Amino acid sequence: MKNRYIIRCLLLFLVAGTLYACSGSKAMTKKAAKLEAAGDYTSAAQFYYNALQRKSTNVEARIGLKNAGQKVLNDHLDEVFKAHALEKHKETVYAYQKADAYKSKIGRMNVKLEVPEHYTTDYEDSREIYLNSLYEEGSSLMENEEYDKAEKVFAEIGRLNPEFKDADELKNVAYMEPLYKKGMASIEQEDYRSAYNYFDKVVKRSKTYKDALEFKEEALKAGRYTIALFPFENASGIKNIEEKFSAYALNSLSGIKDPFVKIVDRENMDRIIEEQELSLSGIFEESSAAQVGDLIGAKAAVVGKVISYKETKNSVKKQSKSGFESYREKRYNKEEDKTYYVTKYKSVRYYQYTGSNKVTISIQYKLVSLETGEVLLSQIVEKEAKDGVNYATYDGNKKNLFKNLNGKADTSKGGKRSINGLLSGKREMKSTVDLANDLYKTVSKNLSADVTKYVVNNH
Repeated sequence: MKNRYIIRCLLLFLVAGTLYACSGSKAMTKKAAKLEAAGDYTSAAQFYYNALQRKSTNVEARIGLKNAGQKVLNDHLDEVFKAHALEKHKETVYAYQKADAYKSKIGRMNVKLEVPEHYTTDYEDSREIYLNSLYEEGSSLMENEEYDKAEKVFAEIGRLNPEFKDADELKNVAYMEPLYKKGMASIEQEDYRSAYNYFDKVVKRSKTYKDALEFKEEALKAGRYTIALFPFENASGIKNIEEKFSAYALNSLSGIKDPFVKIVDRENMDRIIEEQELSLSGIFEESSAAQVGDLIGAKAAVVGKVISYKETKNSVKKQSKSGFESYREKRYNKEEDKTYYVTKYKSVRYYQYTGSNKVTISIQYKLVSLETGEVLLSQIVEKEAKDGVNYATYDGNKKNLFKNLNGKADTSKGGKRSINGLLSGKREMKSTVDLANDLYKTVSKNLSADVTKYVVNNH
C-alpha cells in the first residue's frame, strides 16, 4: 500500500509539472504573438524561444520562432552588408560572427534559419583581409618586444582561422620569448630559483625552444641547496628513540617537493666518506662539519636531539554500574472497561570501560651552515598525543537503558544522551607506540616545513 501511494504521488507530481510547463509555454507563445504583431520581433523571438524551452513540441512557438528569428537574423546580416560595403573588414567579420552565433542559438531548438550565400562570401573575403592586417600588427608588436599584446593578437588570429600562416607558432613565441629573456636575466643575477621557474614555463610549452631546457637544468644545478641529515642525539634516556625519529625525519625531508632542496642521509654520507678513506663518527661535530660539507657537496646540516620522552598508560578498567531498564506493564480500568499501559523501571547492571594513553615528547632541531658554522634556524618542539576509551556494554535492551540518579532512573534528555553516548562509544584506543609514531610524524613535518621555508626565503 505504501509503495502504491508513493508511485501515485510521483505520477501526480509529473502530471502537474507537465501541465505547468504546457501552460507556461502557451502563455509565452501568446505574449510572443502580441509582440510580433506590434513589430517587436526581437522580443517576440526570445519569447518563442523560451516557450520551446518549456515545451519542445509547441508547434505554434516553433513556427513563430522561424518567422521572428529570421527577421532578427536578417537585421544582423544587414550589419554585415553595410560594413562590407564600406570596406570595414573588422566590423564585417564580427558582425557576421554575431549573426552566425544567433543562427546557432536558434538551431538548438531545431529551427533552421537561412543565411544567403553571398553574406558568407563577403565574410570570407573580409576575414582574409582582416587576418592579414592582424598578422602585420602582431609581427610589428613582436619586433617592438610587446609580447603580451602580440600574443593576444595571434590568439585572435587562431580563433578566426587556426590554419592561418604561422600565427599559432608566433603566438607561442610571443608567450615564451619574454619568459626566456627573464630567465637569462635571472641567471646573470644569480637568482637561480626565478630562472628555473621562467625556463620551466617555457619548456612546458615547448621543450625544443632555443636552449631553455639546458638553462633550466643549469639553474637547478647552480641553485640547488644540499642538506646533510646527521643522526640525532638522545638525551631522553629511552634506548634507540633517536633512531626512530631520524627515520621519520629522513622520510619527511626526502618528501620535500622543492626541486632546489636535496637531502643526503647518513648512509650516503658514509659511502662518500669511505671513498675518500676518511671516517665520520656518530653525531654532528662542528670541527669536521666544513670538511664533510666539502666532501658531500652539502651547504647545511640538519642536527638535533630528543630532549625528553614520556609515556602515561592507564589500562582499560571495567566497572559494574547500576542502572534501570524501562518496560511497559499492562493495566485494566474496570470503570471505563479499557486496557492501558504504564511505564515501569527495573534495576539492572551494565559495565563501563575507561582507559587512556598519553605520550609527550620534546625535540630540538637545527639547520647549521656547513660553510660558516652559523645556526640558520633552531626550534624546540614540544608535543603531546593522547587517546582513550569511555564506553559501556549492556546485554539487555539498550534502547531502554537509563542511568541511575540517586536511586531512580534518569529519564532526562541529558541523561539519556549520556548513556547512549557510552553505549556507542569507541572500543579501541591507540597504543603508546602508535601515539609516538604520530608525534614523530608531526614533528618531522614541522622540521621539513621549516627547512623548506628557510631555503625558499634565502636561496
